[in-house]
Amino acid sequence: QQKWQKGLVNLVVVNELEAPQKFSFALMALGKNWCDWVYEITPSGAGCTVTHSWIDHRSKFANRLGKLVSGVADRSEHNRRNMEATLKNLKAAAEN
Repeated sequence: QQKWQKGLVNLVVVNELEAPQKFSFALMALGKNWCDWVYEITPSGAGCTVTHSWIDHRSKFANRLGKLVSGVADRSEHNRRNMEATLKNLKAAAEN
């Protein structure tokens, strides 16, 4: 299990690694798992399909606190847009 820490609040813990099919990590904050980030890779034709997902585990309190700390009012929409950009950039890098 690999861990990365920034400051006293955030800690990233690898949940699962099944190379090259799946990679998942948890964002821990204040000792709790706030969310999981998951990348799943499946072969398709001459390439692969990458699925990127975010699983929110925050309590109502943590959700409100997150809004105050980050300034992001709609975390789901914010993450959806960023995941789309990540996948677009990954595709461009893989095709070059």
